[in-house]
Amino acid sequence: RPFVSRRDVLRLINQVRQSGAAILAVPVKDTIKKSQIPNPKSQNRTIIKETITPRESLWAAQTPQGFRRDWLVRAYQDTGVNVTDDASLVEMIGLPVRIVRGSEANIKITTKADIK
Repeated sequence: RPFVSRRDVLRLINQVRQSGAAILAVPVKDTIKKSQIPNPKSQNRTIIKETITPRESLWAAQTPQGFRRDWLVRAYQDTGVNVTDDASLVEMIGLPVRIVRGSEANIKITTKADIK
């Protein structure tokens, strides 16, 4: 995420100092669908299993994320699972992770299209 602002990083650091764990995130604007694959080997596209609502409670996680060191070490030691972000591990051991509102400008570069 090459466009994270200094302001957002400082706000994140302040929240981690206060609460122990926090992430940057932005409210989800799109309707989110959860899918299921009836047969992973079939050529059918995925089928909608459910619509996740209410949208107002959904956030798109960003980086950076921040944690007390001892919390993060414990999370990695106690869970032993693969996740997409460190906050998931801290959540799994029952510790609260706060949301700091991030910015839409804090884009993630994952594909070639993102570079444009």
